[in-house]
Amino acid sequence: MVKHQDNQLEMSYGVRYLRLRDDFLVNGEGGVLGTSFWDTRIDNHLVGPQIALRWLHQYNRVRLDWGGRFLFGYNVQNWEQVASLGEDLIPGQNNHPLYFPPTFSNHGRRDEDFSPTVEMRVQASYQFTNSISAKLGYNALFVDNIRRAAQQVDYTLPSMGFIDGGTQEIFINGVTFGFDVVY
Repeated sequence: MVKHQDNQLEMSYGVRYLRLRDDFLVNGEGGVLGTSFWDTRIDNHLVGPQIALRWLHQYNRVRLDWGGRFLFGYNVQNWEQVASLGEDLIPGQNNHPLYFPPTFSNHGRRDEDFSPTVEMRVQASYQFTNSISAKLGYNALFVDNIRRAAQQVDYTLPSMGFIDGGTQEIFINGVTFGFDVVY
């Protein structure tokens, strides 16, 4: 037998697009501001070159699969906010401001940033027969320098708007389990 014949190493490259949408919606009724809402949404559009490395190992009926990817992400961030404050206010009414007319606003903004992204996938499978196998896996995704909607709201009355609340990192992970049946 040839030594290490059950191992495979693959390297790949290409272009990737990833969209992360964050929406922050607040609805309020009654109180000092009457019926009000503000809806803030930020879309992070990441695009750029990606490199990947994958290692496969087969040992009898067990197969191990590990993969990692890195995206050099150019992040175009589209910001949108629609706000309506005091829709049903009557100036001078009890528990309402004397000089606060109903206010409606619509704001937009666009920013650009570098958002490196790292993804890792690990999976193990067991082949019961030639047609049936069980899989167990773990996926993780880390994205740096993205904008989240809740952190960017400017709570200055009456027009609301945006502040520069900075960038954040996100980490998403999960476990997968399943069966493959070939017929």
